[in-house]
Amino acid sequence: MSNYFKKYKYVYGFVIPMLITEVIWLVDIFSKGMNSQQIDLFFLRFNDYFADFFNVVGYSGKLDPYHNTVYTGLGEKAYPPLTYVLLYLFSRLIDIDAYYENGFFLTMINEKLLFIMFLFITIGILLLLFEIIRNNLKFSRFTNITIAFLLLYSRPILFSFERGNTIIAAMMFVLIYLMNYDNENKFCREIAFLSLALAAALKITPVALGVLLLFEKRWKDAIRTIFYGLAAFFIPFFFLNGGKRANITQMITNIQLNLELYPSNQGITFEACLRNLDIIINNEIILSWIKMIVFGVLLYGVIFSSKKWLRVMLISLILVMAPSHSGDYCMLYMIPSYILFLNDMDHKSSDWLILIGIILTLQPIQTIITTQLISLGLLLICLILFIYNMVIFFSRQIKKHQIASPYKSLF
Repeated sequence: MSNYFKKYKYVYGFVIPMLITEVIWLVDIFSKGMNSQQIDLFFLRFNDYFADFFNVVGYSGKLDPYHNTVYTGLGEKAYPPLTYVLLYLFSRLIDIDAYYENGFFLTMINEKLLFIMFLFITIGILLLLFEIIRNNLKFSRFTNITIAFLLLYSRPILFSFERGNTIIAAMMFVLIYLMNYDNENKFCREIAFLSLALAAALKITPVALGVLLLFEKRWKDAIRTIFYGLAAFFIPFFFLNGGKRANITQMITNIQLNLELYPSNQGITFEACLRNLDIIINNEIILSWIKMIVFGVLLYGVIFSSKKWLRVMLISLILVMAPSHSGDYCMLYMIPSYILFLNDMDHKSSDWLILIGIILTLQPIQTIITTQLISLGLLLICLILFIYNMVIFFSRQIKKHQIASPYKSLF
């Protein structure tokens, strides 16, 4: 038994605290209802219910989203065209003209057909996500199901579900890509490349994950993925009104406006995490240099790390924390690396700190310091990986001179 526990200690270290926190979260909600503090997990305590879905359905209703100024400004119309084309289909289920006359979209929740179709599609995506997670874990059937459920009831997915954000679909495609881009089966690899293209066409930022192909010098695979990505991104422009060139230009303008609406000290960016822990760096030049050094070292690790979970976690961390804006739901992009982390049976002592960071970013319990705990979790992972990669760098230098590294057992 001791050998069994020792082998799966990281799995137990994940499952037990996650199970406890999620049970506490559910019990508190069912015992206190809307008076429960745990409702704080959901944006504005349901006062902006499924807004990322209903609002975007409204923006898409005339197939001219980038010039649409109804309800909100252009800065809120900054998604890639595929998102608007897909959600336009939902607008066909209702009298969209009535909502344009009222200039308000959130009351679409009263549209029974629209809401039930939204639930059908979303539940279908979550079931696919569950199956993908379960099938990519390497433990017993019961353990795989347990971990998949725990991840499905983790804070980032619960939050994203309530927002009705397409990031859940993007995350599903990201997961397919990361689990299969190095698959021995050619068909599975091709599906992986198409999945990354679709993820990037929905949310843009997943395109960063394509560097894994470049760093592995898989030039042909990278070229095909770029082709799929360009097709998935630009073909939807043909379905929009207002002209392709005008829409592309306006989309770029809207993205710039969106970045102004959501500054870098909000969400889960590197700067936001520092501020949440009262680490204030007012000098923009110093902050920029710190970010360049930190993410430069992390990127170095993507190139030279031998473990897949580590490469994926490094690039995912850069994707989540490096942009000037990264919403709370972007934490979803970290989940594939967490799965790969758990699958690995060969961990170093410092990986316990990474596991603690993982749990802090996923557990759903709401307290007055929840935001700080999430930031602490991300920065803890970032710090350990930064040190880890510095050790890799110096170990490579030491190896050239054939000197043993004193840090090998720790990292």
